[in-house]
Amino acid sequence: MFQSGDKQEVEIRGCSIWCCGLICDHLLELYKKKGQNMSERINAVLLDYYLWDYARDHREDMKEIPIHRVRCIYY
Repeated sequence: MFQSGDKQEVEIRGCSIWCCGLICDHLLELYKKKGQNMSERINAVLLDYYLWDYARDHREDMKEIPIHRVRCIYY
């Protein structure tokens, strides 16, 4: 378990934010190619919440995937 603010924990949090932004950009581009503007319905924050809820709801299915744990006010 990492401590809140550890270099590795901050790096993981930063990378997850960056990845959500990249995924969001890609999704918006895919919808744009279909002629749909989804910019008011899809954003990196909503995607992050969706992925967090998905991981929580499918914890048993994903038990072989290592995840970090940090006790802090941000999770």
